[in-house]
Amino acid sequence: MKIVQISDLHLGGELYGIDPLKRLRLALESIKKYHFDASLLVISGDLAHNGDKEAYLDLKKELIEFYMPVYLVAGNHDNKELLKQVFFKGCYSEFLHFTKEIEGYKFIFLDTTIEGKHSGTLCMKRLDWLKEQLDESLDRDVYIFMHHFPLNSDIYAMDRVYGFENSGAFLSLLQRYSSVKHLFCGHMHRNIFARYSSFSLSSTKSLVHQIAYKAHSKENLLTVKENPSYVVAFLEPNQLLIQNCEFLTQEESFLEE
Repeated sequence: MKIVQISDLHLGGELYGIDPLKRLRLALESIKKYHFDASLLVISGDLAHNGDKEAYLDLKKELIEFYMPVYLVAGNHDNKELLKQVFFKGCYSEFLHFTKEIEGYKFIFLDTTIEGKHSGTLCMKRLDWLKEQLDESLDRDVYIFMHHFPLNSDIYAMDRVYGFENSGAFLSLLQRYSSVKHLFCGHMHRNIFARYSSFSLSSTKSLVHQIAYKAHSKENLLTVKENPSYVVAFLEPNQLLIQNCEFLTQEESFLEE
């Protein structure tokens, strides 16, 4: 099974001299051209930079004719009430979490947001809900999509201000389930891969700006204009392959002479 993940669109007008809507269109064009056989696309949070309804309407317009199923996750920059109005009509739940079973796999989409804060969490209500989903999925592989990254990243400001507040309880819960295979995250604006106990984790770059990685630095967040990328993942029993795909500089391939 092939899936695609993009993250941190930050729609809502020019940002750091970059047009986020143009970046989104370029990413979708690349996915259509090179990964038309994917089963689904997941957008893992920060859909809008300031949570504006107009940004969500712009996103809906871009996705309305997209040929594969698309699933959305809320991020710390998002306004969940406006997100519900545009994409989740009829949703009256406090949290935007849900599950899908596709091609024999269980996908869990988590809401890790905290209103008014950039950090993330899973409160007891959300942990209890997650446990119920995991208890129902002992006989199949489980993949989780979420915005916040629940491990320390060695990026000081991201870990201290933008981190995951109760990662211990969350990770402890996941450790009890061998069915959990991988967590796909956004938020970090970097390609990161990690292993924790019996499962792995990754984050992908933003479609717009990236966060600089300076080990041992305690500076404020530094934004860098590295090339953006999206994730293409191949799921098989007992195997996961992840490719990070840059799309601004993609050219036709050629054979070496």
